[in-house]
Amino acid sequence: MRCDSRTEKPADYRKLRRIKAMRWLAGLAEEMAHILLSVFLNDEDKLTFVFFLRQPVNRFTDLICHSGNRTRRMAMLRLSKRFTLTLGAVLALALSPMIQAQTGTRLALVQVNQQALYFTQITQGAQAAAKAAGAELVVFNANDNPSAQNDAIEAYIQDKVDAILVCAIDVNGIKPAVSAAAQAGIPVVAIDAVIDGDNAVQVGVDNREAARQIGQYTGEYINRELAGKASIGVVGALGSYVQNLRLDGFREGLAKTASQAKIVNTVDGNNVQDTAQAAAENLLTANPELQIIYATGEPALIGSVAASVSQGAGERVRIFGWDLSSQAVQGLDDGSVAVVVQQNTQAMGKTAVESALSLLAGKTVAREQSIPVTLVTKANLAPYRAEFK
Repeated sequence: MRCDSRTEKPADYRKLRRIKAMRWLAGLAEEMAHILLSVFLNDEDKLTFVFFLRQPVNRFTDLICHSGNRTRRMAMLRLSKRFTLTLGAVLALALSPMIQAQTGTRLALVQVNQQALYFTQITQGAQAAAKAAGAELVVFNANDNPSAQNDAIEAYIQDKVDAILVCAIDVNGIKPAVSAAAQAGIPVVAIDAVIDGDNAVQVGVDNREAARQIGQYTGEYINRELAGKASIGVVGALGSYVQNLRLDGFREGLAKTASQAKIVNTVDGNNVQDTAQAAAENLLTANPELQIIYATGEPALIGSVAASVSQGAGERVRIFGWDLSSQAVQGLDDGSVAVVVQQNTQAMGKTAVESALSLLAGKTVAREQSIPVTLVTKANLAPYRAEFK
């Protein structure tokens, strides 16, 4: 709050200087709190804290500027000074353990979302590896927003984290932010989605090759069970680079083993479970001849299973897809799901953290860190049951 010096008498000049000094100290305390807490609070909590901090600061300044009593003004000046110094001391004491913790290695993980089990398991693997190494890992949830991922990387560059891990949504759109991090001397480790830019390491599955495997498996199923011919529908996520790779690889594997099978329709589940279920229901309704659904990701697979149940299509349609869940396990048990590509997602997070720490230690790290997949059927489901109850 500004104090209007025109309302002060010339005789109070020295007093005005004190008022300005106190206002400066109060503003300094507020700024100090804002900077320190920005590391430890989310944006909403930080803004709330600063708002409540600003109220007494503004109130003190207002009373000092407009009080007509000299004794009262001087008392308020002393109180304002005491408030400012006490605030600084309290912040220093309260935050000193956290500030000390910041002197260690700090890693940032920029995540796609924290709703899909696939991504939460990557995060869990990264957190476990960071904890084991004594490093700090902060996680940013982009909630499927590519722009938010760019903003997060830029913020972490300003925050001078030691390394950045990212599961990219838009691999092309994120390249400038990744390049900026590299230019700032901050190594970037890409997880899952292939950025093919200035990232130092790429960790994950070869999605196209794994998709070829499930495409070939699907073709073999069609040859064995459907006399080599089938109508196939796809529930994808058309805005996802990774899931588009999974569609391309599936087409290639399918064409190699069952050339007469046809993909008759592709719908967009947008990598959101409810959206994927609605898309799968529309797919089944519009294509009554459909015999197979291929789901390119976890939300698409769960949504397809739910749509099959709601449409009563379990007897005529078999689902092939990616990433186990409790719903997928149930589908494997009842026969509506034929096979699931299972990735070792926790190993992805673990390998990403270990790669980043090795880079920071000056060690040589292979740019490509490949994580194998498993095609899970009812026959080899047993080892996964406990995890997906």
